[in-house]
Amino acid sequence: MPPDSTMASLPVPSPCVGICCIGGDGLCFGCYRTRAELSAWGTATEAEKREILGRCQARQQQAAAR
Repeated sequence: MPPDSTMASLPVPSPCVGICCIGGDGLCFGCYRTRAELSAWGTATEAEKREILGRCQARQQQAAAR
């Protein structure tokens, strides 16, 4: 596994899985991004994208725990 500094410089891939539908809670059913996160993705820095991914992963874990 590369050191953290290498990981920080790699491009962050989009979490999109092709299930693009926003639920009543305002989250995409496929990637768990909010509308704001979806619209910001294209202009977000790599650091901002990693932050978004972290939030998405936390939301997905919360949903799986229900």
